[in-house]
Amino acid sequence: MQSYAIGMNVIIFLVAFWTSVIYGFMTRDLLGSALWMTMGFAALTSARLTPPRIEDELELEP
Repeated sequence: MQSYAIGMNVIIFLVAFWTSVIYGFMTRDLLGSALWMTMGFAALTSARLTPPRIEDELELEP
């Protein structure tokens, strides 16, 4: 049975993305919205927040 894990970086990206969209519509502040989006993409590409895949761990064990 395959198990899927969603990484913390994906969760942070989704929160930042929707916060950016809602903030942009409510305040019409494009700079603030762009900063939220930048934080989301920075979290998405962060290697520190990315967990190892379960399939990779299984291949290492004998």
